[in-house]
Amino acid sequence: MKKAFNRFQEFCVSFIMNSPGKTLGAFFFFTIALGLGITQLKTDFTYKVWYNDNDPLMNLYQEFEKNFGNDDSVIVGVYSKDGIFTKESFQLIDELTNDLYQVDNITRVDSILNFHDIKASGDEIDIQPLVPEGSIEELSRQDLQNIKLRALNIEILQGSLVNKAGDFAIINAQVRPAHDNPPDYQKMTERVDAVLNKYKNKSPQIQLMATGPVILTDAFRSITLSDMALLGPVLYGIFTLILIFLYRRVSGVLLPYAAITFCSVMMLGTMGFLGLSINTLTAAAPTILMTVALADAIHILTVYYLAKRNNFTSDQALKRTLNKNFYPTLLTTITTALGFLSFFDAKVKPVAELGVAVGIGAVYAWFSAYALLGPLLAYLPRFEKKSEEAVSKHPMGVEREIIPAQRSYKFADWILKHKILILVCAFLSGLGGLYFAKNLVVNMDPTEQFPAGHPVIKGYNFIEDKLGYVASIEMFISASSPEGAKDPEFLKKVERLEAWLNERPYVTNTLSINNYIKKINQAFHGGNENYYRIPPTSEHVAQELLFYSMGLPPENSIENRINAQRDAVRLTVNWDIKGSLESNEKFELINQKAKEFGLNAKVTGKTPLFHDLTPYIVDSFLSSFSIALFTITLALMLIFQSIKLGIFAMIPSVLPLMIGGGVYALSGNQVDMGTVLVASVCMGIAVDDSVHFMFAYRRLIGRKGMRETLANIISNVYPSLFNTTLLLALGFSVFVLGDYEPNAKFGVSVAITLIFAVICDFLVLPAALAVFDPDSKKRPEK
Repeated sequence: MKKAFNRFQEFCVSFIMNSPGKTLGAFFFFTIALGLGITQLKTDFTYKVWYNDNDPLMNLYQEFEKNFGNDDSVIVGVYSKDGIFTKESFQLIDELTNDLYQVDNITRVDSILNFHDIKASGDEIDIQPLVPEGSIEELSRQDLQNIKLRALNIEILQGSLVNKAGDFAIINAQVRPAHDNPPDYQKMTERVDAVLNKYKNKSPQIQLMATGPVILTDAFRSITLSDMALLGPVLYGIFTLILIFLYRRVSGVLLPYAAITFCSVMMLGTMGFLGLSINTLTAAAPTILMTVALADAIHILTVYYLAKRNNFTSDQALKRTLNKNFYPTLLTTITTALGFLSFFDAKVKPVAELGVAVGIGAVYAWFSAYALLGPLLAYLPRFEKKSEEAVSKHPMGVEREIIPAQRSYKFADWILKHKILILVCAFLSGLGGLYFAKNLVVNMDPTEQFPAGHPVIKGYNFIEDKLGYVASIEMFISASSPEGAKDPEFLKKVERLEAWLNERPYVTNTLSINNYIKKINQAFHGGNENYYRIPPTSEHVAQELLFYSMGLPPENSIENRINAQRDAVRLTVNWDIKGSLESNEKFELINQKAKEFGLNAKVTGKTPLFHDLTPYIVDSFLSSFSIALFTITLALMLIFQSIKLGIFAMIPSVLPLMIGGGVYALSGNQVDMGTVLVASVCMGIAVDDSVHFMFAYRRLIGRKGMRETLANIISNVYPSLFNTTLLLALGFSVFVLGDYEPNAKFGVSVAITLIFAVICDFLVLPAALAVFDPDSKKRPEK
């Protein structure tokens, strides 16, 4: 196998150096062919992007959607310190309600102005809006007071459309069902913003705030695109400064950017051909790939320019860098790709897509480093102003190393002298990291994915302050027989579940068809409070529902509470729980309690869909980490053809994860959508430095002995390891400048872990080899 590898390396290097034009031609043809896929690349920031099409949670929600319509909505909060029950506030709510009806994809708008109440007057029953249409200007102060008293005593309105203080109201604009054609959330949000701005200017004393699933969904889109627009230029600026500092020449800046650009084009094109989309997570793929691709370029250029500074000719320097880096960079590409591709079967769809995209992109980065940078470096001397250096006196071969500096020997001696102390410190650090990391939990809060001052957060906080809840969940409750939702026994079971829910301290209120049925029944009995209850027979229920439905306009149908087939009902629960950890516990408890009441009920809705990602994230972490650990270790053993060297190479990859996990736990943060990627990604990237170290170690240890080998590695390998780690750490830490919090946590966590990793490569790996590897004890060959 080793001979086959060597022949393959020799063929590739020889072809690049002897036929740079053909190599470039093939590279550009391949790039253009893949780049055409960009035309098929689409964006998707809807809720459906997080789940696979056949996911049972998604199937449940789609069934709910078919029966009751979408629970997506635009929620507009209206606050007036003078109270909502004034002519001015009524006029604004009325006009705003009508304007929201004109927004595309909005099918229903509920507010206190168009709420249809049931009034019993003697033997007559009236179903009419709380505020009669066109009567606002004619309302007297007493009329307004009567409407206020009436509204604040209607259970259906309490906590859903108006608060108890009477100074805050909600306008709830419901969106059409998405099915396979989701609404354009961006256009809807822009239109809603335009409508609100009109009224903010018209009535500045009344505060308006838009929130809800539609606004939240578009916020993910806008924050993602704004982060992309910010982070790309910032990263280019930082990398440019570093490349100038490292190489101090134009080619040292332009060549890496050429590799980055072309491999990014190939990755995005492949994403298009594979049907992957740009979403909240995959939008980070180009930035991540930029960092990975630059690391490959740095390995090539560092060795090339280091050789030139040591009086190598351009051809000698190119041959040296292509040969010296071929298998180390190829293997690091494989390990990096395996780290990302380990997410290929993640249940969280964007996580899987990000892993596939960057995993494939890492391969393209290596291809660009050799098929693009190699030929360009071959042509470079023709464009340099300086004349070609004198040919070195000694023939240049792959095995010749740059003579170690005296400081390299001093550093090597220090490591070998303190090797036991280094290993003890590393062992204790790893144990300490594991001790604290065991307290890490996966917990997501949608309001914590944005900066504190973001409009979405302000909207959620505003509603929480005025109404007491921050989220709503839906329950899809099926009856056991056709038309069974009209059965009083079934409705009473739902009523008992509602009563139990309303006793929970975290539940603000609930709403179901029972609220309407009991109100109708009370009206049918002259408004007698004793009849605010479920009628005794299915026939009574059917008659009362029919009577109420006939008095409603078509757009205010009650079929958003009881389906058209009358075999299922919808129960909405408003609560103050934010995090997914507690939410999922409550989902399980509610489902179990519903079962105890004899109901076939399941929790669903957009909020549960978000929180239900948490167990999927845990599953993704465990499976991806296991896959990455196994495949990367196996790849190292196969390449090095040694079990012990493969295990040694993994030490600086696993130890930093243990330490980094402990540091992250001590910071008080919890694992979310972004940080769940850290372990597998860092393992794939961090092992790269170990691979470069181990390749040099395996080649030199038999001939030079441990001290000479380590000094040689410090002079020849450590510079590129330091440069690439610096670039990787800076590249990932740039995410902290963005507004999307999971990506920021991901970037900082990866950067810190990679710094720990390179320290382990510089200190722990050579110390471990010196203590445990028998080859390090052998005397050097003479």
